[in-house]
Amino acid sequence: MGLYTSRPVRELSAEEFRGIVDKKDIALSSHAFDHMSTTQRKVFKEDDLKELLWRTAPRRVHLQQNGNYAAYYRTNEGYRKVIVVIDKDKVIIVTYMDTPEIPRARIENGDTKTP
Repeated sequence: MGLYTSRPVRELSAEEFRGIVDKKDIALSSHAFDHMSTTQRKVFKEDDLKELLWRTAPRRVHLQQNGNYAAYYRTNEGYRKVIVVIDKDKVIIVTYMDTPEIPRARIENGDTKTP
């Protein structure tokens, strides 16, 4: 059994990612809000995350070694990183978190990608 990490293995364009997500139902995992404080959970709603995926182009998207996708969306405070699993007919938001910047990522060919 192999151990698959969240290491990025491929970068996707915003159009490619939106094409994958388009016309699919979006669901949230049971721990999608784990990285939020109680106050943030009262303000930020499930529909806000769904709208983000449906209506906003991500600044960067990586396919991770574990098969999940990490999409970075610009916010007023930095970036919102949304981790999703793509199923045949559904997108599942596993979790998300706010981050001040998009981290550097080593992609398969060894290039370092910066924001």
